[in-house]
Amino acid sequence: MENLLVRSSVIVEELIDLGRNDVVGIPPSLYNEAIAWKSLMVGKQPWISLAESLSEQRLRLLIKGLMLYGQAPGRYTGGSASPVIDLYKNFVSRFPKSEPELTRWIVANRRDDYVPFGTIVHGNAQTYAEFSRFRHLRNKKRELSEARQEAKTKRLRAIRKFEKTKLATQRLAAAVRRGDVCAVEALLGKGADWRKALPDGGSLVDLAEKNGRTAMAGFLQARGIG
Repeated sequence: MENLLVRSSVIVEELIDLGRNDVVGIPPSLYNEAIAWKSLMVGKQPWISLAESLSEQRLRLLIKGLMLYGQAPGRYTGGSASPVIDLYKNFVSRFPKSEPELTRWIVANRRDDYVPFGTIVHGNAQTYAEFSRFRHLRNKKRELSEARQEAKTKRLRAIRKFEKTKLATQRLAAAVRRGDVCAVEALLGKGADWRKALPDGGSLVDLAEKNGRTAMAGFLQARGIG
């Protein structure tokens, strides 16, 4: 079914008149709440297309009309889906010099904290420039926090790897003494440093031979371990 906003200009003109009069109210075409819902909650594209067709003055008055309508008792303003958000974006893009005055008016008269910026996290900005600065600083803080967390994670991983390697190195000599080839291979796979396996820097091959572990000595030599 074709939505009422696209099909007829009556609703738009009545909202513009409401904005021109600068008083809270409900346009006659929106008295019925069910019709009002179907007329206003039509998604982004119809409002974006409408905004492109309006002059600066009419777009400003339409935004104000929607805001004043939203202040009427029992009327839903749209939350994050409020038409004001998309109309405002168009206004900022096309009429940046006039934006601060309009933004201050919206902030002073809003019931819906999502308008006009489309988010409730806006740092109480009074103009689009203030919102942009707030968003930039917030993003920088988040990036810094993420970088710090990443650095911390890398340090913890390095510490765990070091401890794992250290433990594997400490266990290597005992595995050589008992001739446990599987254990030696696993410890080497965990990063054990065979050069530091003996406190005096001695040879693991010699250790194996001293303990009668001929197969172990051959295994170590085959792996290039002295």
